[in-house]
Amino acid sequence: MSLAMLIWGGSWISAKLIAGMLPSQVLVFYRFLLTFICFAVLLIIRREKPVLNRRSFIQIILATLFYVMYSQLFFAGLRFGFASMGGVLVTTMNPIFTFIIASSLFKRSVTWREIWGLLLGICGGGIILNIWALDTRQLVDSGNLFFLLGAFVWASLTVSSQHAQKELSVWTYSFYINGFATVFQIPFAAPQGILKALELTPFFWLQMTYLTLVSTTFATTIYFFAADKLGSRRASSFTFLVPLCAIVLSWLILDENPGMTTITGGVIAIAAVYIINFTAAERPLQPAIPLD
Repeated sequence: MSLAMLIWGGSWISAKLIAGMLPSQVLVFYRFLLTFICFAVLLIIRREKPVLNRRSFIQIILATLFYVMYSQLFFAGLRFGFASMGGVLVTTMNPIFTFIIASSLFKRSVTWREIWGLLLGICGGGIILNIWALDTRQLVDSGNLFFLLGAFVWASLTVSSQHAQKELSVWTYSFYINGFATVFQIPFAAPQGILKALELTPFFWLQMTYLTLVSTTFATTIYFFAADKLGSRRASSFTFLVPLCAIVLSWLILDENPGMTTITGGVIAIAAVYIINFTAAERPLQPAIPLD
């Protein structure tokens, strides 16, 4: 489980290294395509038939739209901002947004302890953003607005995908969502030159392989295998390691020195997620796909 968290944390660094090599639309297309191929192979190995009924189809299409939006924001944020900042902000604010959206949609009562957790999480997010010193332009130029919107979209994806995954395995779900996302992305990527990627060095394809085969496919397999052994409650607690891994790896590989506001806000946000996840009578929804 710790290995999976380390891999997910490393995906922010890997994506940062290639964020400026191609237009974000093209990067997103190749990530979808290669991930789709990985899950197709995995389904063959598992001898699992990707059966899809009409209701699941509609749910998958909705989830795909959120997935495409998130991926755009993911690479856009990394083009302008720091991998450490994105790794902390998205992975800590996502479960908080998920809790807010799920509670609102399902009209679930919220305890005072959960309210304190939400307020603490919002406070942590504000500290990470250093929001008292930012104007709207700085928020965009730093990439932080993309990360913040990405966390919200990912939370929306998490909520929308839960019903689909009641009828589909995570492997079939990932196969379809990446397949449809690849098709949806073609009109946006084609005008910017999809074939330009073929001219890039092996370094690019090494990072793209890490993002698709290692991070999305291999780490996901590890996570669900370990979750089955440990239980979902204990397994979800390991996701708190993702922002820490992102910070440490960004420091070691990218020479990004995380400021005290990032570290302090990250710790506060993690504490908020802990309060919300482990004191609620009914735990909030879990991320539908890896935290990267």
